[in-house]
Amino acid sequence: NESRTYFELSPVVVDASFFSPSKITCTAPAWIPANMTVRVTNNDQQYGAASQNYEYYSAPHVHRIVPHVGPIRGGTQVTLYGESFLPDKNLGCIFNGIRVEAEYVSSSEMVCISPEHPPGPVALNMTVNGQQFTSDGNIFNYYELTEIYPPRGPLFGETLVRAIGRGFVPTANMTCRFNEDGLIKAEYLDSETLVCIAPAHAEGSVSFEINAYGGESSALGLADTDPDYDWFDELNANGNWTESGLRYSYYMNPSVTSIDPILGPSTGGTVVTVVGERFLDTETLRCRFGTVNSSQILAVVTPIYTSSELIHCTSPIQIADIHDFSISNNDQQYCNTLSFDFYLPPQVYLLSPHNGPSHVEVMPPEEQTIVILQGENYKEPTDQTRDLQRCRFGETIVEAEYISTQLIRCLLPLHVPAVVPLEVTMN
Repeated sequence: NESRTYFELSPVVVDASFFSPSKITCTAPAWIPANMTVRVTNNDQQYGAASQNYEYYSAPHVHRIVPHVGPIRGGTQVTLYGESFLPDKNLGCIFNGIRVEAEYVSSSEMVCISPEHPPGPVALNMTVNGQQFTSDGNIFNYYELTEIYPPRGPLFGETLVRAIGRGFVPTANMTCRFNEDGLIKAEYLDSETLVCIAPAHAEGSVSFEINAYGGESSALGLADTDPDYDWFDELNANGNWTESGLRYSYYMNPSVTSIDPILGPSTGGTVVTVVGERFLDTETLRCRFGTVNSSQILAVVTPIYTSSELIHCTSPIQIADIHDFSISNNDQQYCNTLSFDFYLPPQVYLLSPHNGPSHVEVMPPEEQTIVILQGENYKEPTDQTRDLQRCRFGETIVEAEYISTQLIRCLLPLHVPAVVPLEVTMN
């Protein structure tokens, strides 16, 4: 229990800690790179003849890691480049405290497989002997894919798909994969979003995953290199894709046959019945009022789905003008357009007369009371909208006759004696 350890050459003696008759531990003192012999004594004087070799090595350093990104599931083959690596049985990599075995390649290169880890940046260091670790500032970034939007698009592709997740960092080789063969370069937006353009594909559902393999990180400030290099073959072979299980669906684009009514006040609130085909009952189904590439404001609303051939949209507040109307199944690409006319809401200021006889039997037109409504914003009808102008006496609706933008007239309908509100509509 008084064991000491003896280092030959210029001998250095250090205290040992006793664990059992067959086990003690001691802490190696500082020394220059060299091969030493270790012996043990129980009395601080005579040392045993049996000895073991102990090697002092130059402190290793990691200059860069390739790649510096990988999915949270782990399994990324990471190559560390540096100096003073040794082929020791304890050679390993440490990802944020998680130690994994490493494969020795040369004194300046070693390889390890990333373990599973939550998303985000972690320190990546190495050790030769399993005790002392490098601290060169190398960072490995774990990322995960949790959502794609929109999760569907038309057969011709061209959908801008956002890959949403955590832990993304910009590299030269970010890639989206549609099915097993549709490899598309991705663009970095922020740590939670990549974007890529969906390729054309047959109708149906395909798997969607991402891969950011190929980038480099360096404690010496090296940036990603060769951004024009074709990494796709390597990407497809390395197996370093996310395993989110997300699916992307291809569909035939919808078509709009008719809308009713075809006009409404700029204050919005008009329920538009839309007839067509291939409408999808999804969270990305949209109606759009407005003209692309114009001064008009595009307004997008979520419709009420009835069937693949029938939906209902409520018009939004818009400026008075003729707008394009269209439908999208993915909140992005829209189908053919029809016209919807937003007009200033009509106003009624004066009635003449403001009363009339009550009657419960149909009277000949020449005996019916003609009521003139004086106001503004009365819209001159077209052949398509002439039958849409109405006056409403209480709950009774009758046709209206357009005279000018300030005058409309209606025939007084059948009604019992009462005071009723009188309203006018253009649609």
